[in-house]
Amino acid sequence: MKMKMFALAALMSVATFASAQSVSVGYADRALKTGAQEHQTSLSVKTASYGAFTGDVAFAAVQNDSTNAITNRTEVGVTYGLGLPLGLKGETRLATGWKGKSGSDVTTYYVVEPSVTAKLGATPLSVKVGYRVREAYDNAVADSSRTTRLAVAYDLTKKDKISLGRDVQTGDGALTQTSLQYTRSF
Repeated sequence: MKMKMFALAALMSVATFASAQSVSVGYADRALKTGAQEHQTSLSVKTASYGAFTGDVAFAAVQNDSTNAITNRTEVGVTYGLGLPLGLKGETRLATGWKGKSGSDVTTYYVVEPSVTAKLGATPLSVKVGYRVREAYDNAVADSSRTTRLAVAYDLTKKDKISLGRDVQTGDGALTQTSLQYTRSF
């Protein structure tokens, strides 16, 4: 079953890269509630799927500063977006993912992430507020968390954007994260 899921993720990755709508790269500084420090690099690719649906593939690598342990996450998701009153944009992302940690077996999980984005008038600034629920498929796996997210984005050009984000995660792996992300749209 796991091999079939990995094969599906690989096929979706190739299809998404071939028809990318946008590509984002990011870097984050993570302060765990245990006092440990980590750094994360990330890559995500999004592509229009059908109507208001967007497909994505995301990769993240986290390294613990003191133990050098590495955790990799790969996610395949779909986002539904719609316009809301007052010029707001609402989105809900559903994803499934694989987590591989140094010295441990690969585990699987799902993500539900609603968010709202507000463009700040005629300026190139926007603010995004979101909430992520992440749960392991296996109840015996400690990968259950809730994350509140806030990001401020600045449009450098019509196709280039940078954003500064702040996440507060509770539950397993509780942490506070500050991130910087660059997105190129096509």
